[in-house]
Amino acid sequence: MAKLEYLNKKVFAPLNAELWHIPKGKKEYQAFVERSHQTDDNEFYIPQIERCADLKEFYFRALRWEFMYNTKRHHSTLGMTPFRKLRMERDISKLVALFPVLQLEKLTDLYP
Repeated sequence: MAKLEYLNKKVFAPLNAELWHIPKGKKEYQAFVERSHQTDDNEFYIPQIERCADLKEFYFRALRWEFMYNTKRHHSTLGMTPFRKLRMERDISKLVALFPVLQLEKLTDLYP
């Protein structure tokens, strides 16, 4: 079983989620991912990481950031929050913005 298939079956399916690769022929998607990572670095990691006493506090702050980023913070390219944009395409609960914070490096260690 391939790593992506394994992770989707064992880790993400119980969370009703799926991990995807960037589709072939859509290299520009990588720029969106990198821009998102830059925002995470500048607005979350850099100002918050030294304030965390332990890993538990880090996960709490990360979940709070994730919820705020997706439901409260308006994005200049979207003109709205990511959650609002997603709601235009799908009828989903705001709880989707509380998806658990996962340390993917630890999950890939599960792969046989």
